[in-house]
Amino acid sequence: MKLHLETFSAQRWLSWGIVVLFASVVNLSGAEPPPLGAKARAAFEVLKGTPTFSSTTVGIAGITPREVFAFRDLLDDPQADAALKILLKEATPEGRLYAVCGLWFTDPTEFQAQVKLLEDTSMKVNHVDGCERGEERVSRLIWSKEAGTVRLKDNKQTIKEWLEANKPANLFYDIAGGAWSSLLRDEGGFRKPLREPAKR
Repeated sequence: MKLHLETFSAQRWLSWGIVVLFASVVNLSGAEPPPLGAKARAAFEVLKGTPTFSSTTVGIAGITPREVFAFRDLLDDPQADAALKILLKEATPEGRLYAVCGLWFTDPTEFQAQVKLLEDTSMKVNHVDGCERGEERVSRLIWSKEAGTVRLKDNKQTIKEWLEANKPANLFYDIAGGAWSSLLRDEGGFRKPLREPAKR
């Protein structure tokens, strides 16, 4: 987002300065991630600073973004739950959404609490889904009211298994129903996830 200086009143400049100062203090006092393996530590840093919340394949070539590999690598670590909860506080808004999706697997109770906090927010994030790219409201990613929205019964069920049981006429994903988590973790059960980023 570009900030045009001429549009700011003195009051807005003061408010912006307070926000920047607060963010700096939070960053300086940020908690260290738990002891993670090398791959998980690198994954933590990717998710902490990511500028986009992406689906598992993007662009015409269907490339799997590095954030998706990072999500999987972090979940594979024994300290994943603790790391995800730090990301909730310290990551970019996009990174925090990945953290919420991870909690579907590591702490379903906290997952539900985070969904409740975010379901009515007006905040937007940079979102990439296939070839579509732009800003999206977090509340729309969190909760879909469309008929045919995937509602997994628990974190063991995949999207593929849900489809076989429900056979909806239309298909929609959101975070609250576990579909985004299932997609990011293992392609929703449709195919074995790639283990390395696609060659660009």
